Amino acid sequence: GAWYDGRLNGAFNLFRTIQKDQAQTDFNSSCPSSDGYCYVNAGRVRAQAFEAELSGEVIERLQLLAGCAYTQTKTLDDIDSSLNGARFNSYVPRHVLRLWGGVHLGGALERVSIGAGVNAQSDNFRLSPASGEKISQAGYAVWNGRIGYRIDETWSVALNGNNLFDKRYYASIGTETFGNY
Repeated sequence: GAWYDGRLNGAFNLFRTIQKDQAQTDFNSSCPSSDGYCYVNAGRVRAQAFEAELSGEVIERLQLLAGCAYTQTKTLDDIDSSLNGARFNSYVPRHVLRLWGGVHLGGALERVSIGAGVNAQSDNFRLSPASGEKISQAGYAVWNGRIGYRIDETWSVALNGNNLFDKRYYASIGTETFGNY
């Protein structure tokens, strides 16, 4: 939707999917594949989520963006019945938050713009098929900044700073198979 003559925009999304015949690792096989396991078409999983976002010029020269997502996954039926009801794709964070603000300065600095934002997510983990070990990462936030200069109506230049506080994190996590970690 749009409000305030199109200066503020928003979106809200819901989804729910159920996937049948989800590929599952067969730990009892002696498959000659590269990871030593075969996969079988078994299992049923569900993913459901909502996403919300607002963006726009909330007051003159001030642009804001706020977005969040919540994702819930669940194993409904697995060849290993102990996994029924457990979280599926646990390496996908349940919560994701994005905030960004930018302002075009006025007066003698009218060609200058500055901005800052944060991308944050909740913890995630993965269970190793080889050892059963839980490989996890705590939630984290990464802060970014920007300063720009408008040369004319066509050209502008900007300096972006990513991960300003040098946060150490993994973009995604996997298992120790194939030399990860």
